[in-house]
Amino acid sequence: MLRSCIDQCSDDRWQAPVAQITFDQAVFHTLFFTDVYLGRTLEEAKRQEFHLEHRETFADYEEIGGGLQQAHYDKPFSVVYLDHCRDKARRVLTSETPSDLNARPGFEWLKFSRLETHLYNLRHVQHHAGALSLCIRLDAGGGIPWAGSGWDPKPPRA
Repeated sequence: MLRSCIDQCSDDRWQAPVAQITFDQAVFHTLFFTDVYLGRTLEEAKRQEFHLEHRETFADYEEIGGGLQQAHYDKPFSVVYLDHCRDKARRVLTSETPSDLNARPGFEWLKFSRLETHLYNLRHVQHHAGALSLCIRLDAGGGIPWAGSGWDPKPPRA
C-alpha cells in the first residue's frame, strides 16, 4: 500500500504538507523506521551497505533527533528504499528464531520483545500508508487499492 501511495502521488503533491511534514518526508520517515526496526540496533542500520551507498541521503540522520525533518527525498530514491526494506523484511523475518523473537530489541525506547517490534513496525507502516492514502483520496478523489485485494478466502478444491 505504501508503494501505491508513492506511485499515485502526483509530482505537485510530492512535497506538499501532510500534517507537520511533507508527503516525501512522511514516506522517508516510514521507510527509515521500517529499515531500522528490522535490524538489531540503530548503529547496525547506519553501517549497512544501503546506508553507506546513500550517505548523502541519510546525512546526519535527522530522523533520530526528535525534531521535524528538514531534508526532502525524490520519488525514485523512495522506490529504491522501499525495495530495500521489502528485501530486508523477507531476509530478516524468515531467519528469526524463537529465541530471537523472544529477546528484547536493541532499542532502549522499545519495551517489548523483538516479535512485538515486528508487529509494531507493521502497524507503523500501515498508520502512515493510511494517512498518505487519505491525502491522495482528498486531493485527487482516487483511492489506494488494499494490498492483497486479489486474495480469495475460499480454499482450493481438492
